[in-house]
Amino acid sequence: MNEDLQLVNERILAVPLGSTPSIVERYVPILSVCLGQLKLSAKQISEFVPSAHENTLDVVASNRTYLEFARVTARDILAGNFEGLLILSIDLDQARALAKLSISQIKTMAYRHDGLIFEPRALPRLPHRCMHRPSRCTRAPYSLPNRQEHQPC
Repeated sequence: MNEDLQLVNERILAVPLGSTPSIVERYVPILSVCLGQLKLSAKQISEFVPSAHENTLDVVASNRTYLEFARVTARDILAGNFEGLLILSIDLDQARALAKLSISQIKTMAYRHDGLIFEPRALPRLPHRCMHRPSRCTRAPYSLPNRQEHQPC
């Protein structure tokens, strides 16, 4: 499952979201969670109504990769491997709905959902503590530290 999760996370990072810090790209192979959050509820998955909108090929590829991974993971969840709930950040009802999807339903959802079927998760933000002079530090209290740019306070 690690290779599949890595592929999904790379696809999610390929979606134009602005700049992706190189630190995130470097750690994609060891991430144990999916960087995408499913936008649809269990009911919306089960009762999916295709829109007239047709997605671009890059969005279709991202949606399809995510949905195929989510379906396999959901089937694992229903077989008793509950860590998939944490990997995808979904509930059991969503897992049941995803597990029932056919290849043709995944294809339809990938093409006909209005945009991405997942929401890229926010990148983790690490607290920054200045070791020089904390009372004079002008950096934001919660920023991703970049050691090359850090100037002593």
